[in-house]
Amino acid sequence: MILGFISLILTFTQYYIAEICIPVDGTMPIITVKGLHQLHILIFFLAVLPVAYSAISVSQNSWVE
Repeated sequence: MILGFISLILTFTQYYIAEICIPVDGTMPIITVKGLHQLHILIFFLAVLPVAYSAISVSQNSWVE
C-alpha cells in the first residue's frame, strides 16, 4: 500500500522533482523525467508482483485440495 502511495506521489510531482537542481558547474538536475518514469515503473512492479504471486499461490493451493 505504501509503494502505491509513493508511486502516486511520483506521478503527480515528477515535473516538480525534475526541476530541482544541484549547483555543480552550473545547474544539474537531480533526476530527469525519464529517470523518474523508470523509477515509477520499478516501484509499480515491486508493488504488483507480490500481490500476483500471492494470488497464484492461493489459486494453486485451492486446486490441490
